[in-house]
Amino acid sequence: MGNIAERKYHLIQLISSIEDEKVLAQIQEELEAIRRKEELIAQITRPMKKTLDVEELKREQNWKPIDREEWDRLVEDLDIQEPIDELLLLLSK
Repeated sequence: MGNIAERKYHLIQLISSIEDEKVLAQIQEELEAIRRKEELIAQITRPMKKTLDVEELKREQNWKPIDREEWDRLVEDLDIQEPIDELLLLLSK
């Protein structure tokens, strides 16, 4: 089958020849499900940009760097004594 217009015409012919109400209802449900999936995919995906601008990404996501003194205070407050290997092992469970 060649182009899209031919495919549509062929599908219309096939559907037009169906006399069973249940079969038509199934076809309708399937087509509506396909349309919903396509709409969902269109909503959750965006075209990727050709280049990545880190500064623009920071602005878009309202990114704020953590203050080094605050970070050091958090690390000290956590007072982690376990070796890093043990901590990573816990995360992998």
